[in-house]
Amino acid sequence: LGIDNLGLVNETNRARLYYQSGQVRNRRRRITNLLAVTLSAANTAGRDQKAETKLSNLLGDLFSNPLINSNPYCCEFLIPNLSMSRLNCKDIVNTLIQGISDMRSSIWVKAALLIGIVDITNSIKARMALKGLTSSRDLSVKESMEINAIAVAGARAFETGKATKPTWPYVKNWQKLHKK
Repeated sequence: LGIDNLGLVNETNRARLYYQSGQVRNRRRRITNLLAVTLSAANTAGRDQKAETKLSNLLGDLFSNPLINSNPYCCEFLIPNLSMSRLNCKDIVNTLIQGISDMRSSIWVKAALLIGIVDITNSIKARMALKGLTSSRDLSVKESMEINAIAVAGARAFETGKATKPTWPYVKNWQKLHKK
């Protein structure tokens, strides 16, 4: 059982999900419903081993699918769920970080999502990806300094006050905070 069996590939290839001026266009109801149902099922227990294996495989497919992990809206929906022990494994987090790094969005959108990952998992790979974004001309000096502090100190930067702790939804709050 995988995401290929759900019939999402043909429909989502035609209409790319993307951010424009902070607003989401062409949200696909099937994808968001699938994410919501799958993530809520991951929070429950009491299934037999076969069902548990299928659910774990579906979650792995969702987090590793480029149609989902390279979309800012879907990533923003997935990141808060990384706090679940089932999803907080190195492979899933690294695949999500790679998808965010490869997405065709503004630098500040990528930074906001990666900062959300650092807040939840304190991933070194997310911190390294943030370090690569600090020298972008699309960011203000204040933004670059904050991103650099998070890249160097990780989640400790939020505790020491060198960076503002991110709140969900990450992109929208980054936009408000930095007046994008």
